Amino acid sequence: MGDHSARTRLFVLAVILAQTLGHFAYMGLWRHLTAPDFDVNDFKAYYTAALAVRTGQADSFLYSDPSRLNLGLLPAQPWVDFAVSHGIPHPSAYIYPPFFAILLAPLTLMAYHEANLAWFALNAALMAGSVALLVRLAVGRLGRFEAVPAAAVAFVSLNFYPTIRAMQCGQAGFVLLFLIAAALAALLKGRDATAGFCLALASAIKLTPIVLIVWLAWAGRRRAAAWAAGFLAGFASISILIAGWANHVLYVTGFLPSLSRGAATYANQSINGFLNRLLTEQSMTVFDFSNEPVTVWILTRLAAAALMIAAFAVTRPWAGPETRRLELGYGLVVLTTLLVSPISWEHHYILALLPLALMIGEAARAGSLRTIGVLSVAYVAMAVDIFELIRRDLPRGSRPAMSYVLCGGLLLWLLTARAAARRVAAA
Repeated sequence: MGDHSARTRLFVLAVILAQTLGHFAYMGLWRHLTAPDFDVNDFKAYYTAALAVRTGQADSFLYSDPSRLNLGLLPAQPWVDFAVSHGIPHPSAYIYPPFFAILLAPLTLMAYHEANLAWFALNAALMAGSVALLVRLAVGRLGRFEAVPAAAVAFVSLNFYPTIRAMQCGQAGFVLLFLIAAALAALLKGRDATAGFCLALASAIKLTPIVLIVWLAWAGRRRAAAWAAGFLAGFASISILIAGWANHVLYVTGFLPSLSRGAATYANQSINGFLNRLLTEQSMTVFDFSNEPVTVWILTRLAAAALMIAAFAVTRPWAGPETRRLELGYGLVVLTTLLVSPISWEHHYILALLPLALMIGEAARAGSLRTIGVLSVAYVAMAVDIFELIRRDLPRGSRPAMSYVLCGGLLLWLLTARAAARRVAAA
């Protein structure tokens, strides 16, 4: 009977994984690869900036005018003509730190379409590597390999709407997911230099992972934090040397203030997005930055400070070293940066796969049906795309209801914080 039950379970898992892989291959890869608008995604901004760096024209074309920054309209600015002249369709403004453009400069040795294909292939490979890392992190919490939680991690990763959407958008989220997952895996093996390198590289691409470096110092992993700080300083020096000091000043003084205003659009699934939809009449369909009334400004920052302080407090270092505390604390901080960032588009939630994988391992270890049930609700809230349904069928309640992804993230935050606090108490 036991052998028969095991074979049946393996058959069911094989069917689930086959369906999952087929669904992702079609929805996540083939449909986007063959779409008429395949070339019109976020990579066009990356390519424009990287081309400006490689051709020595970063001073003129790396950034647009921050005072006229709009993510939905094509402004009449010189960098637009520069992009169009190099075959980039409907170019959009580059809003990342200069280092990311430097990192992608080799791709501009290819024409735009070929470079976009190469970027797509790289993202697919990074996603495969990330799933492998997430499975290892989830199963590692059990101390032995178990097929069910491993299959669950693969299932949630590849059926996740933010995964599909990030692939469609040509986003940098796959790079960030791989780096933060690799950093945690390295930390657990005591490879502080590798962990520091991964976190520094992630922070040089997008600033929010810097919080993880600070948290490592707080959590007692000061050697890894020091490696990360050192690597980050090196990346910053290279960036200034190649892209110029003026571009860094422009990014910090011109772009960060605009980005920090947030947006009311449905895609912004941060606390700021919820507050803008709740307290302003700004459109949910236009990708424009909020005018940020003072009430939204204050509440956004109070909520961000409260949630970040709570995440650090739950994983306080004086509770003693403990592997599960490190993992869950790390995942909690990753999730917190998503919730409190002024702009967290729905595809940015691909980073939530890390705390999801950790909690799948935790639920399998604890065997709590309640935890599994709540975790399932949190996942489904983040995993589905019902934005159009809410806009069409819930006209009166659509503005606050549009933050359903945020609600799933907050529920996952509570689950992770509770598990982390429980492990701290046990330590």
